[in-house]
Amino acid sequence: MFLFSRGDHYNNRLTGQDQQFSGRVSFVEGQLRFGDASVTLSNAKMADSGLFSCHFPHVEPRYTAYVRLSVIKGGPQRSTLTNRSEIKGAAPRPHTKFVDVTEKGVELRCEVGGAYPQPEVEWQDSKEKALPAAGPMFSTDSEGRYHVILSVYVTASGNYTCIARQKDIGHKIDDVFYVHENLFSKDTCTVHVSSTVMTAGLVLGWVVAGILALYIFGKWIKKRLSKESSRQEADSPQAGTPESSNSLIQIDDRSDDKKLKYVAC
Repeated sequence: MFLFSRGDHYNNRLTGQDQQFSGRVSFVEGQLRFGDASVTLSNAKMADSGLFSCHFPHVEPRYTAYVRLSVIKGGPQRSTLTNRSEIKGAAPRPHTKFVDVTEKGVELRCEVGGAYPQPEVEWQDSKEKALPAAGPMFSTDSEGRYHVILSVYVTASGNYTCIARQKDIGHKIDDVFYVHENLFSKDTCTVHVSSTVMTAGLVLGWVVAGILALYIFGKWIKKRLSKESSRQEADSPQAGTPESSNSLIQIDDRSDDKKLKYVAC
């Protein structure tokens, strides 16, 4: 689009400017001393819309700034806000969802992503009344597009609308989320508690069953080893018992002065 380097730029001696910007970019060199490196694009067209970057290659550390240009037919701002999704950078339809049931009420969340310029995000009830909410969370991606998250707590059933507005481009888009009355009944809390207790009971049951199984298995192993030990003792030779039929047993029987020997084969 435009290049300034050590006093030279596209409007005097430098060449290489993109033809679509030729003769349409002006630059005030004297403002650089005040830190102003602005350029002015004349005869802007819708085709000029997009993300522009400004680089400072001779500054340490190197610095890059981004700006998104949105060129709108009929002027820079429209008094009537409507869905203009065809415009580049227009916020997409918000994504609304249920988060949790808390002491503050039912938490709802609205997410708007990929929008430029920065959108205003708001929750409204069924009467189109703005709802108080904590400050929105903003973030930007590498292309300078905004991502917004806005949460709110509601205490009654009904339709709730998240609205994203971009007044600079006359864009407005919304999404409706219905909160059912069952979320506010006592049974809801009971179900949550019962589910938690049931889960804890199942876990405890599995732990007890595992311990009992290990105990029974240990008893069985012990009994099995005891039987094996008894069988081995029964099969092994005992003291004073013939090892085979060929063994000799001598029995001395003394009666008075006589000694009798009995030999059994």
